[in-house]
Amino acid sequence: MIKIAINKQRGFTLIELIVVIALVGIISGVIALTIGMVTRITSITTPRNMLISQVHLAGSWISGDIHSSTTITPGTIGTWGCSMERYQWNGTSFDYIKVDYTIADGVMTRAISKKDVNGVWQPDSQQEVARYISGPGTATTFAGPTASNTYMLTVSAVYGSENISQFYKIIGRSQ
Repeated sequence: MIKIAINKQRGFTLIELIVVIALVGIISGVIALTIGMVTRITSITTPRNMLISQVHLAGSWISGDIHSSTTITPGTIGTWGCSMERYQWNGTSFDYIKVDYTIADGVMTRAISKKDVNGVWQPDSQQEVARYISGPGTATTFAGPTASNTYMLTVSAVYGSENISQFYKIIGRSQ
């Protein structure tokens, strides 16, 4: 008897192909929507996170200087003014320095001055503390001390349509 081998190859039916194409389309759509939402959320939160970081930098620098200062000269509520005198270690001895904070064109700067031999304050160094800071004026203020040697600091920052303010209540060192 002669046997004939019949090769039966089975392919995909049209319905199976349509179902696979539909599933791939649905999965691609869900992935595209997810990527779009993540991109939109990131673009919204990035400026806000940057402002939070800048406001915290400004508050941290000023708070640190208040805690270590012997003399603090604030402005009044609604105005800007922030100057402190303190000792700073120079590697071999302590220098008596003055730290002044200024705000110009949205940049908060910390300037250090030292007294010369005639007792006149001379600029020593300057560094940028934070950007996008609102002020000087009613947006960013520094005032005090209250009866409990407490200083009030409000730092505000603006970038595009985002803005943020942070209030700090800083207790100065006991004299």
